[in-house]
Amino acid sequence: MKLKIITVLMTFSLLFSSNATASFFTAPSTNEQILQLISKLSDDIGLMADRILVMADKIGEMSDRIVHTEELLADLNNNSSDSTTPTLLISADSNTVLYANQVPEFSMNIQAPQMLIYVSSSLTMQTNTISILVNNSSDLEQQWSELKTLASNNKIYIAVKTIDGNTISSLSNVLTYTTLY
Repeated sequence: MKLKIITVLMTFSLLFSSNATASFFTAPSTNEQILQLISKLSDDIGLMADRILVMADKIGEMSDRIVHTEELLADLNNNSSDSTTPTLLISADSNTVLYANQVPEFSMNIQAPQMLIYVSSSLTMQTNTISILVNNSSDLEQQWSELKTLASNNKIYIAVKTIDGNTISSLSNVLTYTTLY
């Protein structure tokens, strides 16, 4: 019933069209105006197609990121159930102030034949970080002169992983030392 009413109204509006036109649209009256209108519509469709392609690329990038994140989470879940990764904690043995040629001394809750020592200029260990593999404290002493250059604002940050055969500990807590060189 509604369809019949709408059809009748549209038929009357076409047969008895008025001279009133909408202010935002004027019907083209010449072939040139029709061609210009079609050209403008074609340009607009082209712009929309370009935007759709850009959005499709962005959607592809986002889906790649989602897949990568899910893979990382799956790896994290698989590794979290593995109880063989020991948690390492370190603490400063003595003063946390380092003077010229003084090497930091720290204790670990896990003893291992090798240590991977991370030395950084930032607490987050994300910028200007160097890692060295040492077998004992004398190895650290020999390489400390190169590492102490990472001190920034009289601070240097150290974290450790222990290596015992195929077992590598988690990254330890970070110790902060004040440097007075």
